[in-house]
Amino acid sequence: MYAQDTGFAPPVNRVPASVPTENALLGALLVDNSALSLVSDFLEGSHFFSALNGAIYDQAKQLIEAGRTATILTLAPYFEGIEVQGEYESLSIDRYLGSLAVGAGLRASVRDYGRTIVEASALRGLQVYCEDMLKAVAERSQDAPRLIEDGMSALYQISRRLPSDRVERSRSETIDLVLAKAREAMQRGSGLVGLSTGLKDLDGKLGGLAPSNLIIIAGRPAMGKSALAAGIAHSVARSGTPAAIFSLEMSDEELYGRLLSERAGVSSERLRRGKVEPANWPALEQAAQALKDVPLEIDQTGGLTIGQLAT
Repeated sequence: MYAQDTGFAPPVNRVPASVPTENALLGALLVDNSALSLVSDFLEGSHFFSALNGAIYDQAKQLIEAGRTATILTLAPYFEGIEVQGEYESLSIDRYLGSLAVGAGLRASVRDYGRTIVEASALRGLQVYCEDMLKAVAERSQDAPRLIEDGMSALYQISRRLPSDRVERSRSETIDLVLAKAREAMQRGSGLVGLSTGLKDLDGKLGGLAPSNLIIIAGRPAMGKSALAAGIAHSVARSGTPAAIFSLEMSDEELYGRLLSERAGVSSERLRRGKVEPANWPALEQAAQALKDVPLEIDQTGGLTIGQLAT
């Protein structure tokens, strides 16, 4: 028997929830199955505060996506024998589904309903996180760095429950954007749709570094992977675009030293050993000043985790 699932009695511990919103969304889906398309890209049954409502949503979604209809008659058999505690009496599943349909929300508001449900789910996760963190701090079960790392990881997982704020584009708008970028590249005369790597042949293969691209530099040890990555970051920074290097291997001194020697045309080995010819110092000092002026940062934190990198 599902109790306290209809929102008639306010939760004693003030858990973030919006059961009436859940009911309105489910009612809207029962009345108009096509409304599922407004929330199916981000809403899941696990987001619902009411376990029964979440199960109903998942089952309705499964039926609709299979090309069938989700109605009181088609859904009730999946929850046979279940009773729901109402305000004054227990409701059979048929009557409960009927009450959802009667109280259906507007189709135009379904996406907003879904976002409200997901946000409440994230807030519940945040509430649990805060309670667990306070308990861990009081008990001192872990040291501070580990608690902070676990906390950042937990917060990241909670944030993933929220729907994306990405801008929705139509097919026509996306095609127009592709053409606009092509025209922009043509006008620049570089043939690039993104930022230059500083290497003409590589730019010719990649078309530049475009947003959302993941580019992996792989190779055997001591083949120059770090030097190549640092050179690309430096090239991007020289164009005026801020760049960052998170190095788990080489120190910031080594990387800046390589960039400095490359820009000054001086051997990095000679620079490191202090065997620079006096005639090369003006070029080194000029290169050093230029390197200070570009928006390039290097983080050499050892054992950097994904959570730390994200923040």
